[in-house]
Amino acid sequence: MSDNPNAVDSRSAFLKGLPEAKSPGDAAPAYFPPQQYTRLLAGLIHKLNNVITVLSGHTGLLLLQPKLSRAVREPVQQMLEATQLLSRYLDEAVVLARAPRFELGPVDVVPLLAELPDRTGFPVSLAALPAAATAYGDAQQLRACFEQVVQNAREAHAESVTCRVEEDGEWLKISFRDNGKGISGDVINRIFEPFFTTKKDGSIGLGLFRIQGYLALTGGGLKVVSDGKTYTESSFFLAKTSPPAS
Repeated sequence: MSDNPNAVDSRSAFLKGLPEAKSPGDAAPAYFPPQQYTRLLAGLIHKLNNVITVLSGHTGLLLLQPKLSRAVREPVQQMLEATQLLSRYLDEAVVLARAPRFELGPVDVVPLLAELPDRTGFPVSLAALPAAATAYGDAQQLRACFEQVVQNAREAHAESVTCRVEEDGEWLKISFRDNGKGISGDVINRIFEPFFTTKKDGSIGLGLFRIQGYLALTGGGLKVVSDGKTYTESSFFLAKTSPPAS
């Protein structure tokens, strides 16, 4: 293991992304309630999809022209692919804009971890898994989070993942360590950014952003450490009990 691995913690990364707090006397009220911003986003997405329909339709028709020169065909093809990618981004934004319905409460994470090898089809070694380990959260969301981390390991060309569960003060810590190619220092600080991806296969880049958002809502976090060469370790810090009401 490197003496100075690259590391980023979603608990601090989330706070850095928030506006700097002001004194109560200086704070300006929000112009709209949160629900209005959600409606505004949904309306904007709808309008943009209308534009995308026009662009994709006309570029598609152009590409059907048999006498279209290569000098024109290639940029038109690029325009069509970019439009299709934008459409995928907007589809994902629609999903994120919808208020999720969580079934929050005590969750035994052991069954969720035990099913990972079968659900992902990837070698996940469960090291000294306890009989039970309870955290506060939503079982379906936690399952999706764990599967996303395993999928990330697969895409990093890892051969296997080792999972450990342990108590860490107020947290239940669940670590996934893979033997993939790691994450470089210039990339790791951006992994929680929405739509950030280093993949060239058309990936959207929202996996860790979703995880960060869900864990922030439930009082937890995700810490990612890597030497940039031989391993990445993703550690979930899950609240053991319901966080206090704000």
